[in-house]
Amino acid sequence: YSATYGGIAVKTMIFMLAAAAGVVLYFLLHSTMAGSSTIEVSGYTFYQTEAVVCLAALLLSALAPLIAFAIRPLIPLFGMLYCASVGFSITMLATVLAAEYTNLIYLALGLTVILVAVMAFLYASRMIKVGKRFRAVVLTLFLTSIFSGVILFLLSLIPGVGPALSFLRESPVFSIGL
Repeated sequence: YSATYGGIAVKTMIFMLAAAAGVVLYFLLHSTMAGSSTIEVSGYTFYQTEAVVCLAALLLSALAPLIAFAIRPLIPLFGMLYCASVGFSITMLATVLAAEYTNLIYLALGLTVILVAVMAFLYASRMIKVGKRFRAVVLTLFLTSIFSGVILFLLSLIPGVGPALSFLRESPVFSIGL
């Protein structure tokens, strides 16, 4: 199938609106939870129900791309679910971490905008052409990031390996390279 720039722009806007809906859903849920049991993290109070919803959203954001890849006609549905769940999860995590890492939210937002702009330029200038080879590279990078995360997690459970892994995780050069 061939894609048009207009079609890609419309789909990008729809997915961005789904992510924005996830952000709004977080703030609506947070404001309606007053009175339920709370958890205190870094000076921020959030509700246990929010934590459960956030875990479900994180799980959905991990599974949605895999399901969409396996069942191609469901890509629009699971793309929307993915964007909304990521919007919810990132908003909750950012508000919890905001007290300790004040500029992290703005840095992440700025980097995301720059990434989207660079990718739009690369597509518009036809420096990147989507084909079988491109899809194979993206899938390989995606699966590599998942498997390396799982392997690092499993290695961190081994006594004595944790300090070496924490050094690797805290090294910005290594993290960027990975």
